[in-house]
Amino acid sequence: METLSPSALKVGMVLAKDVYGPSGRFLLGKDCELTDKHVQALLSWGVVSVDVVSNQNEDTGEYLTVPEEVKNTIIAKTDERLKHVEQSEPLIQALRDAVINFQMSQYGKG
Repeated sequence: METLSPSALKVGMVLAKDVYGPSGRFLLGKDCELTDKHVQALLSWGVVSVDVVSNQNEDTGEYLTVPEEVKNTIIAKTDERLKHVEQSEPLIQALRDAVINFQMSQYGKG
């Protein structure tokens, strides 16, 4: 996990913890994959820092990139597991996204 300022965030990073505004208002949830809109909103809402999942290899200190083939396999396996539920339900969509994000965050950790 890394703590970054909103100006250091990049599209595709995944939140490691819920994000709250300076007034304590809930803004974004844990496991949310950041979009450009999210980053811009965090900047405008006055958020000072956020915790993101790190894909940093603890042995080498290098950041790991999940290959497209691995991403596609993770997505396909997750979709296969959820094939018997209503995919259009917001809760199921959130669960699917969280599972995919978690699996990708574990890439390279053994």
